[in-house]
Amino acid sequence: MSEQPQKIPLGNASRVSINISGVPVLVTWSDDVDEINVAGGELDVQHVNDEIHLSGRGRRGTGGADGILGMLPNISVPGVTIDWGEGGNSIQVDDDGVVIRRERRHRESTDAGFEIVLPMRVTTSSIEVDRNNLELVSPSGNVDVSLKSGNLRSTGGSAELVASMGSGDARVAQLSGALNLMGGSGDISILDCQATTNVKAGSGKVSLSNVSGVAVKVAAGSGDVDIRECVAQAFSCQTGSGDIDIMAGELDRINVRTGSGDVECSALFGPYTQSFNTGSGSVSLGVPRGLPARFEVATHGGDIDSDIPLVSVGQRGPRSRRTRRQVGSFGTGDPRADVTIRTSSGDIRLHWLQMGTTAVPMPAPAPIVSAVPPVPETPEPGESGDTDIHDDADRETEETDPRTVILDALARGEITVEEADVLLRQLEDSRS
Repeated sequence: MSEQPQKIPLGNASRVSINISGVPVLVTWSDDVDEINVAGGELDVQHVNDEIHLSGRGRRGTGGADGILGMLPNISVPGVTIDWGEGGNSIQVDDDGVVIRRERRHRESTDAGFEIVLPMRVTTSSIEVDRNNLELVSPSGNVDVSLKSGNLRSTGGSAELVASMGSGDARVAQLSGALNLMGGSGDISILDCQATTNVKAGSGKVSLSNVSGVAVKVAAGSGDVDIRECVAQAFSCQTGSGDIDIMAGELDRINVRTGSGDVECSALFGPYTQSFNTGSGSVSLGVPRGLPARFEVATHGGDIDSDIPLVSVGQRGPRSRRTRRQVGSFGTGDPRADVTIRTSSGDIRLHWLQMGTTAVPMPAPAPIVSAVPPVPETPEPGESGDTDIHDDADRETEETDPRTVILDALARGEITVEEADVLLRQLEDSRS
């Protein structure tokens, strides 16, 4: 092991590739250096055009008790203690000539096998570590990471970070720029980042907290997804069998799909298309007050419970008496949110967000349309394809309520959303 750090002139190179196997690696980007500094051992160096290649492997037992015993296999002197190295390693032999203690006191600075400091003027970094952990501090520029079986930890920095993981966990915090992370079977945590984020996970859990970016996209296999206090213009999440929990934050556009997991969302959303789909799971959605919105909810075998007024309408496509489909709207003005919730066998719950939650800023109302279509005639019982959600009293009320007639016509495609808005506004004006 080298006593002094290895110093590698950067010259005109702007790209660095690092390939290390068998030991932990710590890579730091710093403004205080103009050359590559390596501590912990010698790395092989190759210059190719504008790129510097660094490669090395950990040496099994180097500096450790196993290495010393390998060199001195016949230690048997009673009462002898051997100390070596700055790390405070020791071997003690008891009165019978048997080794009874091997001690290694960890260094206070870091347990990294290699510590590498890169100048900030390195624009592109490619790092591959096999069979151990990798830590990044203040990554800069374009950083491409491949980690086969260890854990990844990244803190701070402004970079375009692309990482491919094997079986280890990943934790990225305080990054600005962009993050593209592909995980394997480990858990993934993204914290306090201002970055366009794209995460793909295998069987591990995915957690995002206080992440903001133009777009945030998560795809997971069998793990759960936990989203907390995130802000994005577009949010997309898809899982195979995991639950999706979205708490607080502001997500203008939401597109969520899961195979068999539950979905819970209490984030503010904007006047755009919002889509929630699950196979056998349930959906619970918090709705911000003050934002005009239209809803269409459908479940094949579950129940619908809503604080927002909904009415039962006919099913689109092939009809089934088990399918429950309801629509409704509230608020005036354009644009408005268009919310669709579908589940095969789960329940659907719509509720108002708690008091004190700030709604998405309201846009200016759209001008009144001059050409108003006539109100459709009330259909005969059974024509609309209503399912068996309501009893006879409910059906009679729906057939005589003009608002229900308008919503039914909208559901059948006889009038457009814009035409339905005009008719509903006129109905409210006539009642006031």
